[in-house]
Amino acid sequence: EYMGISLDPLSMSWGSKYLKYAALALVGVGAATGLYVLKQRAREQERLEAEAEAKKAAAGSSLKKGFLDAGQAGDGDRQRPASPAQGGPAAAPSDVPMHPDAARARKRGNDAMKQKKPKEAIVHYSEALMYEPSGPNAVVYLKNRAQAYLSVQEFDLCLADCKRALDMSGNKEEMDSKAAYRAGEAYFGLELFSLAVPNYEAALAAVDEADKNRATIAGKLAEAQRRAAEQSPEAFEQVYKRVLCKRDELIQMFLGKAETLGSNGKFTSASAQCLYTALALALLKGHNALLTATVFGGLGIYFFGDSRLEDAETHFMAQLHVLDSMKTPDTYEAYRAAMAAAGHEHSSLASMEAFHENRGQELAMRQVAHHYLALLRLQREDAIGAAALLRKSIECAVESHEQQRQYSAMLLVHLSDEGVANAASPEESAFWAAQKEFLAALPGIDVAAFSQLLAQQKAMQAQFGGGSSN
Repeated sequence: EYMGISLDPLSMSWGSKYLKYAALALVGVGAATGLYVLKQRAREQERLEAEAEAKKAAAGSSLKKGFLDAGQAGDGDRQRPASPAQGGPAAAPSDVPMHPDAARARKRGNDAMKQKKPKEAIVHYSEALMYEPSGPNAVVYLKNRAQAYLSVQEFDLCLADCKRALDMSGNKEEMDSKAAYRAGEAYFGLELFSLAVPNYEAALAAVDEADKNRATIAGKLAEAQRRAAEQSPEAFEQVYKRVLCKRDELIQMFLGKAETLGSNGKFTSASAQCLYTALALALLKGHNALLTATVFGGLGIYFFGDSRLEDAETHFMAQLHVLDSMKTPDTYEAYRAAMAAAGHEHSSLASMEAFHENRGQELAMRQVAHHYLALLRLQREDAIGAAALLRKSIECAVESHEQQRQYSAMLLVHLSDEGVANAASPEESAFWAAQKEFLAALPGIDVAAFSQLLAQQKAMQAQFGGGSSN
């Protein structure tokens, strides 16, 4: 294939053998010429990259940490540029071969974009992410989908994909101009002009002086700066509240889709993509703590079902961290006082207040998270650590989760029986005896019945050739 034209002279049915040889010679000359041009371009690219590196080194560290997202900025700092989100910029084009099905899906997405069918493109890029949900190629698919979301004015979803792409990237020191520029476009489309400015600035700093897109980015930056200066704080807050309200709705929608796409109560890989998007949205500025904790828990359950135990533990711990940070009275009251002093009635404040009052939802999430973390400890043969977590799960139990409480209690009875029978030291014996005392004092828990049932199960396993209990 040369210049996009398929030439297969050895199978030509027309002309003489001389024509075939001439065609082969033409292809050979063309290939040699092409190789020479490619080498020249490679040398020129190396020269430009070296110059760009020198400029970046001279510029210092002011703009080298990547995507300037609203996620880390304080609610009262309307005019202050938002600080970089964790995760940094997208890496250079990957040398990792694309999954064949992902590559085909991406090509269909690119073709749809060329035909001005962005909604179709979103479907195809999402399909590519199903085959490669992480890694350098996933960064490419996410940036492609971010552009498609921009085309249909789904600005928050564009931001979510930009954030995911940059958090996923392994290159933490350089800015990704495409992701930053598209984030700037999304904030501009949301009319959050002061948040668009730092993204356009970062995109501009990431391109070379000779880049043909530099003038476009500079023009967008100037327009965003002008609009930000004209927008009053009151107007900004009004727009921002509207954006956050829609963002919460989007998160809930993706949580619902994740559950719908699940199978037999478990999240699937399709569910996980919805959860990833929900999490990226939740971690943007002004996130709803309750929804964020819900998403972390959903991802924990997905990873547990997928036997990715370390990832599961990370997400359950993150869920508890969100719950702890929002429930600490000092932190909560300090936040309220600061917001009141600044004259703000932010929607995230309202969600925090509702969350602070709704103890039931918080306890239900803690109960499930502690139970799963206990199961993860058992995978590591840490029965004592698992028992401590099961106690926390039982203590967090609420009326609506009585079945979960019974399950945690039954598992703790099993561990206690085994622990008493196999204790290697007086300290271990005392620990397991304390667990039995704790269980005996629990209302609605029949420890003797649980022990009998577990003993019967153990006997059946021995009789029918072993196997492990569920």
